[in-house]
Amino acid sequence: MNSKFHPPTLTPFTQLRRTRISNFKFNRSKIQPSSLTPADQLPPSLFKLWRTSGRARNPKNKEKNLSLSTFYCPPSTVWKTAIVLVLAAFQISCSETRVSESPRPRVEGEQAPPVRIVSLAPSITEVLFALSLGERVAGVTRYCDYPPEAVGKPVVGGYFDVNYEMLLSLNPDLVVLLAEHEDARTRLAELGFETLRVSHSRVSGILESITTIADRCDVKEAGDRLRLSLEKRIRDLQENLLSASPRPRVPASDRTPPRVLVAVGRLMDKGSGGEIFISGRDGFYDDLIRLGGGENAYREETLKFPAISDEGLIRLDPDIILEMVPDLSGKADEDSLMDLWRGKPEVRAVREGRIHILGADYVVVPGPRFVLLLEEMAKIINSSDIDDQ
Repeated sequence: MNSKFHPPTLTPFTQLRRTRISNFKFNRSKIQPSSLTPADQLPPSLFKLWRTSGRARNPKNKEKNLSLSTFYCPPSTVWKTAIVLVLAAFQISCSETRVSESPRPRVEGEQAPPVRIVSLAPSITEVLFALSLGERVAGVTRYCDYPPEAVGKPVVGGYFDVNYEMLLSLNPDLVVLLAEHEDARTRLAELGFETLRVSHSRVSGILESITTIADRCDVKEAGDRLRLSLEKRIRDLQENLLSASPRPRVPASDRTPPRVLVAVGRLMDKGSGGEIFISGRDGFYDDLIRLGGGENAYREETLKFPAISDEGLIRLDPDIILEMVPDLSGKADEDSLMDLWRGKPEVRAVREGRIHILGADYVVVPGPRFVLLLEEMAKIINSSDIDDQ
């Protein structure tokens, strides 16, 4: 199928600081990286999107079952047939406290704390720097651009194309990677490198990864401080939600959580707005909706990031729509996206003016700044004056 791709806004996204996807090919039998572009141009968690896709595993599956990933909108000039996905995840904002503690004395048989660490994902890099381990970071991926200090680190390739020659030259004593990096983990083990695997697919996994990395790097106190500070922000937010009265006209006992739809991308080959990819119930967007006082408008259990048509959007009829588009180039892009939504007046959120475009860079990185996204989402969800029907 040769469907023409249109970017999600009328203003080309070529003005973005960087392009995280050069080309991505969609067809009706599978989702796979285009042979026209090296797979290494895809963003870090797009590998999970493709590999765990139900259609990639089973070509007979008629549902478009997309998995969680992190990526940016590509320029239209490089796409022939494409999916634009802006999947987010999160990163918790936290103050970077300098670790002054000295490594504790080693007990015989214990592993030595690593002093040369390589990160294979932006979210991992952010955790390392949040634990004040930046001086120990010996290498990062080309997508690791936060904090700014990470940009100057040696680059060991991308998500698909780990540069093992470069990695060997850095001689790390620990490589930290995600659960999706199974192939890289196997190869690194064959080369004799120690790896530490963490999961950032849910909020609980991000918090647990802080403890795991801190323990392995012998900065347990820093890990405890960081994790407790993030958990406190989540706890304080939820306590405020309990005491607040966002919908005063509705008795507290009768309130139901607003139904929230998180849009993460579009396939512009059907109708004026194309198919929309939304967050399913298996991932951290679902966690953030729930923690922020809402409920996911999509209630099915099977799909991670299902694609819905205009008709499907009307059936879901969400109270609030949040679209994740990191690194918007300006108000013109946001206005263009809003125009696409305004063409769907049958949807309650559109009709009542509850469409929100979230364009910060952290909306798509599941690292320690996710709490910023949570707080932003909670503010929107609970400031919306929605009458229960």
